[in-house]
Amino acid sequence: MAIAKAERLMNLALCLLGTRRPLSKRELRDSIEAYVEAFRPGNGAAGSDDSFNRMFERDKDDLRELGLVIETVENLDGEVGYLARRDSNRLPPITLDAEEAAALGLAAKVWQQARLAGAASGALQKLRAAGLPEDVDPYGAHGALEPRIPVHEAAFEPLMLACRDRRPVVFDYRKANAAQPGQRNVEPWALECWRGHWYLAGWDRDRGAERVFRLSRITGKVRSRSGRFTVPVPDVVTVRETVASWAGRARTVRRGSGCVPTPVTPSGEGHGGAGTRRRLGRVGDSVRARAGRLAGGVRAGRGGSRARRAAGRRGGPAACRGQGLRGADKNVAGKPVRPVNAIDQTRRMLSLVTYLRERPGARIEDVARAFGITEDELVSDLDVLPMCGTSFRGGDLLDIDTDGERIWWHNPAALGAEAAEPLRLAADEATALLVAARAVATLPGLREGDRQALLRATAKVETSAGEAAGASSRLSVTFESEGGVFADVDRAIAERRRLWIRYYSPARDELTEREIDPIRLVSVGHTYVEAWCRRSEARRTFRLDRVAEIRILDEPSAPPEVELRDLSEGLVQPAAEDPEVVVEVGPGGRWVAEYYPHDSADELPDGGLRITLRTPDPASLRRLALRLGRDGRIVAPQALADSARQVAREALAAYDGAGAAG
Repeated sequence: MAIAKAERLMNLALCLLGTRRPLSKRELRDSIEAYVEAFRPGNGAAGSDDSFNRMFERDKDDLRELGLVIETVENLDGEVGYLARRDSNRLPPITLDAEEAAALGLAAKVWQQARLAGAASGALQKLRAAGLPEDVDPYGAHGALEPRIPVHEAAFEPLMLACRDRRPVVFDYRKANAAQPGQRNVEPWALECWRGHWYLAGWDRDRGAERVFRLSRITGKVRSRSGRFTVPVPDVVTVRETVASWAGRARTVRRGSGCVPTPVTPSGEGHGGAGTRRRLGRVGDSVRARAGRLAGGVRAGRGGSRARRAAGRRGGPAACRGQGLRGADKNVAGKPVRPVNAIDQTRRMLSLVTYLRERPGARIEDVARAFGITEDELVSDLDVLPMCGTSFRGGDLLDIDTDGERIWWHNPAALGAEAAEPLRLAADEATALLVAARAVATLPGLREGDRQALLRATAKVETSAGEAAGASSRLSVTFESEGGVFADVDRAIAERRRLWIRYYSPARDELTEREIDPIRLVSVGHTYVEAWCRRSEARRTFRLDRVAEIRILDEPSAPPEVELRDLSEGLVQPAAEDPEVVVEVGPGGRWVAEYYPHDSADELPDGGLRITLRTPDPASLRRLALRLGRDGRIVAPQALADSARQVAREALAAYDGAGAAG
């Protein structure tokens, strides 16, 4: 259970931090109740020394991932002991003013990947324990802007660790239009997120050249390899410039000009990386050819699994022993209760003991807000802490309880003053916070005062983190600039005024005029405005670079009371009641799974995919079918497949008519 592991890790950390001399494995095994219970004599194989040694080594590795510097010392008798010296683990002094703390709070919320979200939160909790201004809620609302860094690729975490540790990797990579993936042996240099997608830059050993890989095209597991890099890592790795040179760019939307952004679609590939893009919406032979291939008939659908990916929802915390201190289920600032994770919980509890020691009688509500967690999560921590200490024997356990409103620590002397000092930032914590802060600082439309506060805070965190900050240079995120449209939307939200827009919908290839009541701005690769659309009388999301014209109206904005969506599942979230559509694509159409939210994507023998997706407007997919041509076809529903063929025939007839007239 996660709770049991968090308790074991917390006890091991306190033992190592609280000792002035190295403790042997035997002493630690006898001092930590979880080890005593699991490996008491008579437990058979579970009680063997080998089992204990494996668990102990795993626990040490976990604590080191949390930033704990654990030394191994051999005494004169040859016995090995362990300790975590305070001068090696103490957070250097850092002072942040209220503006800097609030700016870091905005940055800490942007990650949509569990490991980095937990690490960024942990970094902020350590800074809070070190004396972040009390009157600032760094997790609170920060204007109308909500930047997000999406991380959906399974290959991201192992590649992030490989970049950090400078370890060669091997993975299977499928180039665009390729029927089968090929193996790549790579020395990973850096990861960069651009337009919501992650790319890896590195040295391809087999090709003897630099390459850039799109993570969504990596198949199977990423495997680490031993040995060192064979070529020096460049001081500057320009992933975005390389990808942009392959992808091209859409035409710029100029306010008031009436021009429309030309949509683009991926096709082909260069350098084994991202797909290039070609302009759409132009009459030409390639369109005629695609229409002709589609009009020729829709290939009969193959049988096979159509299992739907479950839409996960965050549930309540894992059950812990008894109800203990648990009271009513309360949330802080509407945050959903997250599943208990032993690593994140241990990280949080190490900061919590520092925070509580300096604040006797702290209110549960205030502590939960300060740590950016729900009151229920805080109570889960308070259930574990009384089981922790430098030893489970005698009075060495932490005597912490609550009356339901306030938290009381009756024996703070059980943990020495030095052992309760704020811990230094771990590499993951420094990386998560610094990468996010640098990205947010370049966000178009960020208020200049916030930008300057964030730059000051970033410099202070870099200095305090020391060597741990080095790995942050191997990750970067770029938010797209949306020009003057952003400024107008931001102003309308601040002044609570309605907007008029001319908006291009690529699915329908049409311009529409709308009046919208803006609610918030969200940056996920591109920047979007979530608003109440008066044309459709429903909540809609509009991408700013597709706004051809915009005006701020005198009429006040009055959107109905709606609950803000949890964006952790993605910006586009089809409803369960939306009609289901099945599309089959060949190798050249695999990009559809990268750009369209879908329930499942099953491999086909020819290297293609059978994609099941949901959309409120199935007819809009006829344009997708025309775009794909021979690289894809609609399988179900049959009426939509027939309609797509008819549209293709009409397109051919229009070409034939134009040719006859000429």
